[in-house]
Amino acid sequence: MGKFMFRFCKGFAAAVSAGVFLLAVAAFAIGCLQGDREHQQSAGNSGSQTAIDIPENPLQIILSLGAEPGQLSISWKGDADRPGTLQLMGAEAEALRKDKAGENETAGMGRQSGRGAFAEAEAQTFAAKKERILKSDYYRWHVSLTGLAQGREYQYKIGEFEGSFRVPKERETTKFLYLGDVQFQESMEEYEEWGAMVEGAYRKHPDLDFAVIGGDLVNSPGELKQWEAFLDACDVFAKLPVMTVAGNHEGVHSNYTYQKIFTLPDDAPRRLSGEEFYAFDFGNLRFLMLDSSFLTQERKTAMGMKKWKAEEQRVEDWIWREAKTCDKPWLTAVIHHPVYGMHDGDTVSPQIRKLWEPILQTGGVKAVFSGHQHLYQRTKYIRGVTYLMGNSGRRESCFFDGNNLPEYTQQIYDKGPNYQIVEASSKRLKITSYNQKGLVIDETVLGKGLLFYILEFFRSDQVVV
Repeated sequence: MGKFMFRFCKGFAAAVSAGVFLLAVAAFAIGCLQGDREHQQSAGNSGSQTAIDIPENPLQIILSLGAEPGQLSISWKGDADRPGTLQLMGAEAEALRKDKAGENETAGMGRQSGRGAFAEAEAQTFAAKKERILKSDYYRWHVSLTGLAQGREYQYKIGEFEGSFRVPKERETTKFLYLGDVQFQESMEEYEEWGAMVEGAYRKHPDLDFAVIGGDLVNSPGELKQWEAFLDACDVFAKLPVMTVAGNHEGVHSNYTYQKIFTLPDDAPRRLSGEEFYAFDFGNLRFLMLDSSFLTQERKTAMGMKKWKAEEQRVEDWIWREAKTCDKPWLTAVIHHPVYGMHDGDTVSPQIRKLWEPILQTGGVKAVFSGHQHLYQRTKYIRGVTYLMGNSGRRESCFFDGNNLPEYTQQIYDKGPNYQIVEASSKRLKITSYNQKGLVIDETVLGKGLLFYILEFFRSDQVVV
């Protein structure tokens, strides 16, 4: 009788587990179908670029998001004197000019204008802030705008160049492009190939809201020719805003040139961070953008250990505060060095795991995007977090031999450049990875809700590290 009851209880428990598992699978499938439906509906009313027009970009114009929706920055190349102003049509009356030196209201407000020939009499003029790059005759000019209407197209004029951009609009599904390391393998001509791939990705996914680059844009940050070759390949980002983090090839002692070239949210007064560490919200996502080269020995030496330790504590406090105040469905992080990569060839990844990973996990981060090791890798769930490493340039891994995969690896791809399309609804986050030809090389879906977590419990790709 005792053996019978034992077998009965064991069989009953197995049946219950199987039933719960099937229910979770069914619920997850229904959620995926619902998510696809939501995405299709939102894509039809996205407020994003739907007809792709990517003109030549002689001024190397770059758009970037602000810390919050409705904020955009625009930067361009010039010399020491010009072009020093941006003329904007379609600006809201409450729009303010905000540059790196502070906030100032501009005089002369223009009225909203429809598309057509640029009318200077209807435009609002914004004075730009200039930054000299590498003590050369090359300057970057920056203007940051607030109070822009989401989904509205604005026309602008910089010097004699005329262009337009559409302000991304929050919707049910947020969609962005992720690009790992950009740097070239053999020559700067590879940037043209990279630019063509990025343009192809944008044409294939015209409803993208913005792009994110995970660092290592150049090989040598002190060579202006490399920065210009990279920027020459960035025509897409005159239409599609891009957000970046610094990699070790932007500088380990410091990354001053990188900070002068890009206009990124500097929310230090409120969040005690700055352009090396910043957060931004858009749609269903909050991003924590972290400079992992801060953990290098070179940075510690340059700052001095006392100052570095004090700043590192501020960084930890900032990460925790940003995580705990997040009211978005998804909290993500972008860190150049991988938390879990192919190897620990330097000291940075172990330090991230020691200092920042516990805060990220406790704070609710579900996906971390990285680069650095020059291949594509997606981990299994590690304490509820997926770690993804991308590589959009031609630089190849010199470590992976086809057999030495860490046990936490779920997917690997080392056959060349790749990019990721990420779609985030309120209940799921879908990541699809493509190779240079636009073929799918990997796909995964993260979800929310009790039944998803039950399904997650039964997954075979859980791992404890």
